[in-house]
Amino acid sequence: MLKKILFCVLLIMLFLLPSLYDAHPGYAQTPQPQAGNIVSFTWLGMNEDKVGQWGRGTPDGTKDGHFNLRIINPPNGVEITSIAVYSANESGTPAGGQIWHTANTSNWVLGVFQQGRQVNPSHVRTLGVFRGDTVFDLYCNDSGWFRPNQNFLVEVVFAGGAKATRVVKLPATPPPPPQPQAGNIVSFTWLGMNEDKVGQWGRGTPDGTKDGHFNLRIINPPNGVEITSIAVYSANESGTPAGGQIWHTANTSNWVLGVFQQGRQVNPSHVRTLGVFRGDTVFDLYCNDSGWFRPNQNFLVEVVFAGGAKATRVVKLPATPPPPPQPQALNIHGVWNCNDGGKYYIRQIGSKIWWFGESSPTNPGWSNVAYGTLTSNELRLEWADVPKGSIMGMGTLILQVISNNRIEARQKTGGFGGSIWTR
Repeated sequence: MLKKILFCVLLIMLFLLPSLYDAHPGYAQTPQPQAGNIVSFTWLGMNEDKVGQWGRGTPDGTKDGHFNLRIINPPNGVEITSIAVYSANESGTPAGGQIWHTANTSNWVLGVFQQGRQVNPSHVRTLGVFRGDTVFDLYCNDSGWFRPNQNFLVEVVFAGGAKATRVVKLPATPPPPPQPQAGNIVSFTWLGMNEDKVGQWGRGTPDGTKDGHFNLRIINPPNGVEITSIAVYSANESGTPAGGQIWHTANTSNWVLGVFQQGRQVNPSHVRTLGVFRGDTVFDLYCNDSGWFRPNQNFLVEVVFAGGAKATRVVKLPATPPPPPQPQALNIHGVWNCNDGGKYYIRQIGSKIWWFGESSPTNPGWSNVAYGTLTSNELRLEWADVPKGSIMGMGTLILQVISNNRIEARQKTGGFGGSIWTR
């Protein structure tokens, strides 16, 4: 009888032990691997050539299947080890053997682009760490399977093995060819003859004379549009080019138009294209002085987009030259938010800058301090993580203070994550 009682007690203990182990606060739970959430996976058509067959991450002369993938990743970031696109059946199960992959060299490479930048030049072991709302353009070299009503499955694999999938069905009839996209010119203003940036003909460097200086603001499509050229023409009262004065970014028969964005020169001389731009875009335009920057003279700006679409705007120079602009005093003292998900507390005393940044006030994944000097609008800092967080990195930063409410990174070392600060 005693043996039976002991046997029953042993069985009860074996049954209760796992739950007691899980509930006990002293026992650590195995952390679940983090993963992002796929918000959308859409088909955009066969409109671009970005990759080739097998491991070729460059164009091969044929249009690729083009998908758009949007993922909401954890604010503190998660590593995406691979993305793959599979041909699939009606239930969304891989079928047909068509596979494009970022890591598996047995499959054709899947080209992954983020904001126009290629993430993987070929097959890679990992795509990197991504935070928050993340949008990718995916390109699959044409295998002949991008047909009406065909299903495709995307699979995103995160560090730790977690996965996310989504299926899309190609439309029954191919969509009409896209119309050439264009941006909208919001403003074109005259700033005076206050700087020397370019010379005559193709010279994209100063020549000792002050240039005519315009400011151009364009609202471009969110997914970006290529600007092939910008030109400034002397014009009559109706805004028609007149007088033969032309500054151009592409046409070598004209003096070069210097284009700068946030202080960076876009075109060192005449160029075939200026590149792809998204959203609110502001340029400073510089025209070497030809003697035509006179009171009441009209000038026309013409922006040409890929596909041939154009946008124009006219400005009249004032009857009397404006006074030279006064330099804005930069004051970055205060609390800032950064696109790495953190909050930064900046102290400014004259040109000396101190900061403390952290991903969260409680249990931050990282926290850092920095010290440096603000010269003009350039901020140079030495930074280091501190033990409030779990990451221990250090390095240097060169930042550009765009305004009292925006700072952007120009150079970073030590694996620093953030690149844009706002308040």
